[in-house]
Amino acid sequence: MDKISCIAYLLFQADDPIVKEAALKLVAGDLSLKEVKNTEYCRPYLEIAEAKLKNHDQLTTDEVCRFVEEYLFVL
Repeated sequence: MDKISCIAYLLFQADDPIVKEAALKLVAGDLSLKEVKNTEYCRPYLEIAEAKLKNHDQLTTDEVCRFVEEYLFVL
């Protein structure tokens, strides 16, 4: 899986609806990773997601694929 999809999946795991919306826009290509980084509200969530991505402990390819399949075409 690509980095954007993995980060979007991890962001979508947050309880915050604003962060979930950013994750959906990120996976759909309506929002760039740079734009998310520049959003002060989402930045802490993004930093956590990037740290989890480096560890590879928090996700599997199947989970990310299901997320992308489910939400890419919903928007």
